[in-house]
Amino acid sequence: MFSAKKFSIIPVLILLILSLAVTSWAQYRHKKLFEDRYVHEPVATGECTVCHGMHFPEAPGQLVQPVPLLCFECHDNPASGKPYLHSPAGEGQCMACHYPHSSSRPGLTKRSTVPLCTGCHKKKEGGRHGEAVFEGDCTRCHDPHASGVKYLLKGVAKGDCVTCHQVITEEAFVHTAVKESGCPECHNPHSSPPLATLPCLQCHSDLLGGALVHEAMEEGCAACHMSHSGQEPMQLNESLPDLCLGCHDEMSAGRHGKMSVGLGCTRCHTPHSSEAPGLLTDSVRRGQCAACHVEIVLKEVPHTPVSTNRCQRCHDPHTRPPVPIALCQDCHGGILDGRYDHEAALEGCGNCHDAHGSSLPDNLTALVPELCTDCHGEMEGGRHGDILLSTECGSCHDPHSALQPKLLTMLKEKASCSTCHRSQSEGKVVHTPVRSAGCDQCHAPHVEPPVPTTQCTDCHTDITGGTTEGLFRHAALEEGCDACHDTHTSGQGNLLTTGIPDLCLQCHDEKRWGKHGDTVLDEECGSCHEPHASSRKGLLRVLGDRSCPSCHSEKRSGPYVHSALSEFECGDCHDPHADPPVMPPLACQSCHPDISDRSVSHGTPSLGRCLECHDPHSAGSIASVQHEESTGRDDCLECHRDIARKLERERTIHAPVSGDECTVCHTNHSGEPPFTKQVFSNTKYVPYDPESYELCFSCHSPGLVQVKYTETDTGFRQNRWNLHNLHVVRDGERGFSCWVCHDSHSSDQAHLLNREVPFNTAYNLKIEFKKIDNGGECRTNCHTVKEYLR
Repeated sequence: MFSAKKFSIIPVLILLILSLAVTSWAQYRHKKLFEDRYVHEPVATGECTVCHGMHFPEAPGQLVQPVPLLCFECHDNPASGKPYLHSPAGEGQCMACHYPHSSSRPGLTKRSTVPLCTGCHKKKEGGRHGEAVFEGDCTRCHDPHASGVKYLLKGVAKGDCVTCHQVITEEAFVHTAVKESGCPECHNPHSSPPLATLPCLQCHSDLLGGALVHEAMEEGCAACHMSHSGQEPMQLNESLPDLCLGCHDEMSAGRHGKMSVGLGCTRCHTPHSSEAPGLLTDSVRRGQCAACHVEIVLKEVPHTPVSTNRCQRCHDPHTRPPVPIALCQDCHGGILDGRYDHEAALEGCGNCHDAHGSSLPDNLTALVPELCTDCHGEMEGGRHGDILLSTECGSCHDPHSALQPKLLTMLKEKASCSTCHRSQSEGKVVHTPVRSAGCDQCHAPHVEPPVPTTQCTDCHTDITGGTTEGLFRHAALEEGCDACHDTHTSGQGNLLTTGIPDLCLQCHDEKRWGKHGDTVLDEECGSCHEPHASSRKGLLRVLGDRSCPSCHSEKRSGPYVHSALSEFECGDCHDPHADPPVMPPLACQSCHPDISDRSVSHGTPSLGRCLECHDPHSAGSIASVQHEESTGRDDCLECHRDIARKLERERTIHAPVSGDECTVCHTNHSGEPPFTKQVFSNTKYVPYDPESYELCFSCHSPGLVQVKYTETDTGFRQNRWNLHNLHVVRDGERGFSCWVCHDSHSSDQAHLLNREVPFNTAYNLKIEFKKIDNGGECRTNCHTVKEYLR
């Protein structure tokens, strides 16, 4: 029998056995969770409770926290701060790709990388970047959780690619997309190249904007360009023009062959598409070939196709010039339709014409007649040689072809002189034979001119007076009538070659000067002289009742006329054949004795030199003064040379003198020296009286000297003490006059101060003035240096 004590141990043993059995069963049940090669660290250390709660779990699977928060307890959030997230990582589905306990693959992934990724990304299987390249490891390029780069790429896209494809950036010129945008902008890394044209046009959409597309574009952009980088600009496969000539070798010949296209075929052609045949650029299509041929637009007279930008009207840019004549005749039809052809025209238009233009009419290469006489030099002499050729050979000859021999443009019997010599009948005055088409009255058309004078006298028998004895004949008649006359037409009366007096002065220039010089000649020499012959010496006409006013009407033109013109004859004062002045010195005083009958008189009238200031006929003022109502300074200085010399060398000039107004202070004819209009004291001392300074005070304020203290009336002061008042007024009885210190015309010192002035018979007053800041310094031989400050 069992005792009670023994009976109580049985339940404990039973529980112990059951506990061991449960533990063994649990270990057997979770063994597969950590039997793989790679085990999650909490599992490996037996710390299951790091993730699982035994009694009060917070999430399914007995988890202490839901996923992904549970994972982020140990693992950093891979999506933190990154704009591009893998969908499972972004949605917190860690277990979509990972086992939580153990796995046969690193990172506890459920499958190897490629099968794991292509389980969702089935379209990424195969292609250039499939398993064969990366051995099944998508994470070579992509981050499985999150990235700062599009497509979950691990780094900057181009940087990732260059790791393997370093050769794409080794050339000199790299595609912009490779340098800046990134390889995925052009490539799908999970598909197979080559790229079609369409992906290039996603960026370069404007390349196919024209109606006509370069045939090479059908093959793809790689026909001409390297996709990534190259040794030529724009990643061209070859340099220009070799790249273009690989297909267009027929363009290598001609004017625009290899030599010309060395600058680049694309100077004229667009390489992708254009609206114009030949894939011409817009500028060339508009005829603007001057982009290269700038010299053709510098012509003063351009050929019409050049001026209208139609160069291709004449040129095939890929053939060799020169342009044949037939091409010129396409526009200039009929130029060779005559019976007789110009040999130079048959050789080619370029013999005489510049195909693009020139500075000459009709695009000629040289002026006519030089152009013609290069071949036809024998035509330079004779009646119709140089003189006629200077007009135009084409007046008589057609330069291309004609119906007449020698390329004459008209039948001989139908030709008239005026056809060529039209200018001989178009002047203002036409010779009678010319006007009546009677040229043969004077000319033999096949001899050399000039026409002898005898032919003129056949009609003009009266011009020389026949053979009358004692007749004076004009010497020019010996030279021929054409010395003075144009034999056909002229703009002057009597068919003169130029106007009078210029015509006469060509031989008689000495007559230009003297009493009857230019002034009289301006009217007509023939007023007094016969032009051909006269019975009087000098070819003078019989003047008869001619009077001076008939020619010298201007002598009465002024508003004030000298009374002598109505009271006396001109000959009373003038000798008509002498040079003026012709009046005796005292002729004026015979009528105007009051001017010089005074005890003191101005030097000029006293010497009878009235005409230096007066016009004896008429003038603009009642006093008949030449310069209106006052005599100008220059007229005065003609006599007053001492003052003139001072003005030339001295720097300070009195305002009236500087303003050409001597008569502001002085009279013209008489008075007391110094001939002033008002009182002016020219003695050393004078009792102060405003009337003694009447002339000076007419311009200068009396306050300049009258006030003893001032701040405004004068700058010559010691503070407020007026130093002018000190010198001039003094005690009222013995002041200095203005001229003691100041010169009334000019001085080499400031303020018109005298440098030296006579003071008495044995003593000269010397003054030296120096301007200083805010005042001056005065040194004289009557006092030491005095300084004043304002």
